[in-house]
Amino acid sequence: MRTISVHWEGPYTFETVINQFKLDNDERCDYGLYQIYGPHELYSNKKRPESDNVLLYIGMTVSGSAFSGRIAKHGFCHGSDYEIYLGRIEGSQYDNDDKAWEQDVKDAEKLLINKYAPSYNALGTGDLTKRQLRSPESIVMNLGKRIDLDPEIQSKDVIYEIG
Repeated sequence: MRTISVHWEGPYTFETVINQFKLDNDERCDYGLYQIYGPHELYSNKKRPESDNVLLYIGMTVSGSAFSGRIAKHGFCHGSDYEIYLGRIEGSQYDNDDKAWEQDVKDAEKLLINKYAPSYNALGTGDLTKRQLRSPESIVMNLGKRIDLDPEIQSKDVIYEIG
C-alpha cells in the first residue's frame, strides 16, 4: 500500500495565492494540490453547516506552473467569498525522484476528485479504475488544514472494479 501524505495550509485569498505562491527554487516549490471553497446556489455544507462555503474544485499543479499560475486561470474564485487551500505532497521517498512525486500528485488528485466530486470538476469524475492510477493500492493522508476532506482516503473505497 502506497501512502501519499498531503499537508494542507490556508485559507488564502486569490490575491495572496497569485502574489505569494509562485516560487520554484531550492527553498520552496509552489506545486501540489489545491482546494477551492466558495458559495454555491444548490449545495450546502453538510460537514460544516455554519459555513456557506462548499468544496467547489480540487486541482493540481506540477513542474512548469506554480500554484499562482494555475489558480489564476480559474475565473470563478477571484472574489472575497472564496477560500483556497494549498496541499504539498510530503515524504523523503521523493528525494531526487520528481517522476514519483508527480505521479503521486496525479493519483491523489484523481482519488480526491472521485471521492468528493466537487461541482466545478467536470473532468476526472466518474468511474475510476486501477489502471488509471500509478499506484492502484494507495492511501491519501490529508494533514494540516484539510477542511472538509476526510483524514484518510483509501483507493479501494474510490476505485470502481469492473465485474
